[in-house]
Amino acid sequence: DIEVTTTEMQFGEPTGTIRARHGQLKGCRISGDLTARALDELPLLGVVAAYADGETRISNAGELRAKESDRIASTVAMVTSLGGQARETASGFTVIGTGGLEPGRVETDHDHRIAMSAAVAATAAGPVEIADAGVAAVSWPSFYEELEALWLS
Repeated sequence: DIEVTTTEMQFGEPTGTIRARHGQLKGCRISGDLTARALDELPLLGVVAAYADGETRISNAGELRAKESDRIASTVAMVTSLGGQARETASGFTVIGTGGLEPGRVETDHDHRIAMSAAVAATAAGPVEIADAGVAAVSWPSFYEELEALWLS
C-alpha cells in the first residue's frame, strides 16, 4: 500500500512524499517513462527486489549500459554476488525475489550508484565488502556517515 504525492518540481524532476505501509514487498514491472525518471535509482531497486515476492522486471533502461559502468551488468552482478537471483535482459534486468540477500563482496566497477546500493544492501544482508567503496563520494561525500546515522537511529 503506497501513496505518492508530487508536490513540486526541482531541477526538472518531480519531488514529493512517499507514504508506505509495512507489508510484504511484491515484484513489479517498471518500464517507459518511469524507467527514464528513475535511472539512478534502479541499482537500489535491484537490491530491494531481492526481498520482494515474485519477479521484478526493469525494461527500457538501455541507457544504464552507458553510465559510469554498465549498470545493468553491475546491478545483476551485485545482486547475484550477495546470493540473489538476477539476470540481464536486452534493455534492463530481472530480479527474482528470494527472501533477501546475504553477506558477500561487491565489485563496484568504480560506479558510485553500485557502491551506495551495496552499502544499503548490507543494512539488511549483513557484512558486505565493497570494492572501491570510496567512489560513493562522487555524488554524495557524506553518504556512509549519513547511512550509519540512519542505521543507528
